[in-house]
Amino acid sequence: MITKFNRLIVVLLVVAVALYFVLLNNSQITVYLYPGSPISANAGAILLAVFALGMLFMALIALWFGMKSYFRERGLIAKDRQRQAFYQGMIKARSYAATAEWVKAKEHWESVIKKDPTDIIARIELSRTLEELAREGSCEMIEALRVLDAARAADPSNSEVLARAAELNLALNNKTAALDNLNLMLYHHPNAKSALLARNVAEDLGRIDDAFEYQRRLEALSVNTNHAEITARLSFKKLLLEHSTDQESLRAQLKQFIKKNPEHAPALTKLAEIEAASGKLDEAAQLYLKASKSSGDSQAWHLAARHWLKANLPDKAIAAAKLTTGETSGEARIRAEMELIRLYLALNMLEEARQHLDGFPFLLKRENVKRGRDLMALYLSLKGLCLSRMGEYQHSSDIFKKLCEQEPELQDFIKDVEHAPSTEAPAPRLSTP
Repeated sequence: MITKFNRLIVVLLVVAVALYFVLLNNSQITVYLYPGSPISANAGAILLAVFALGMLFMALIALWFGMKSYFRERGLIAKDRQRQAFYQGMIKARSYAATAEWVKAKEHWESVIKKDPTDIIARIELSRTLEELAREGSCEMIEALRVLDAARAADPSNSEVLARAAELNLALNNKTAALDNLNLMLYHHPNAKSALLARNVAEDLGRIDDAFEYQRRLEALSVNTNHAEITARLSFKKLLLEHSTDQESLRAQLKQFIKKNPEHAPALTKLAEIEAASGKLDEAAQLYLKASKSSGDSQAWHLAARHWLKANLPDKAIAAAKLTTGETSGEARIRAEMELIRLYLALNMLEEARQHLDGFPFLLKRENVKRGRDLMALYLSLKGLCLSRMGEYQHSSDIFKKLCEQEPELQDFIKDVEHAPSTEAPAPRLSTP
């Protein structure tokens, strides 16, 4: 009630001021809105009319800008709602992906992409989901690559898109395409990870010159300390490609290479193969032994021993075997010990072989090496063979029974031993190294 009364007082005051203004300016004036249209009236009335028209005009302008602000705000609110719905869709899709529900994740990512076809993150995540479905056999891996192509069209220089495309091409064994993607990534965003992957892919493709170039980029981007080793490996592969048709030239180049890289096992092994093919068995054995020491590979040592035996130099084979066992530790020590035992058996040095076989369990404990199934099967086989050759058939039979507990399919292998009298020689196949 008081408010209405106050409003009435304000209106009356405005009317009173207007009347006062009109009465105060009561002279007649003529106003022309356009030629030939005079308007004569009280000066105060005309001034009030002009003032009212100005207020109306300003009100219309304010209304126009107000309407624009209103519609702009409504648009922002709608976009925010759409963004929130988009965000919630992404959260649901990622939740399904986190729980390996790939079909539901795929449906939600596709829904997100329908709302915003230009969203790169959604396409990248959909490609990952399709890759997982491809591994389960629900779709083809190529579908993941097609989804990513649209993201590449939207932003060709996006590092994540290029990295993802490289991953998918590698999964599809499209190494050339993967290398192209990595090239683009290194152009737009040089980084050590891409340079490393590009070098490995180029090396797998046999593009050694390109691999060298990526290695140089990697050295400029990374502080890794094994660059010299990798450069040596690439140089060795390049050497093989350039001299693959000329063995004499290859031998000379390998010797020069080994002078610079004396511990490069692949080069030592390759030169050993060449020397063995030319009948230089002792030289080949020496090179195999060096390769074995450098790489810790017992297979290289085994080849060295075979070549010494072929060259009728068993003493060198045994000496090298003992040297190898003395210079190694851990699993390498165990492998060297097994090779030494096999060598003793091959040379029919049964007492020495048995001595090492008896001490083998203590050696495992000392070197802190677990008794794996394959290792124990080999140990039992060698011990059974040794005892069989020494004429201890009952003991060898017990050993082979233990072996069969690990390998049931070997039951037929010891039937001859079980049924043979203890004074008879074992079946010939049990005496083969």
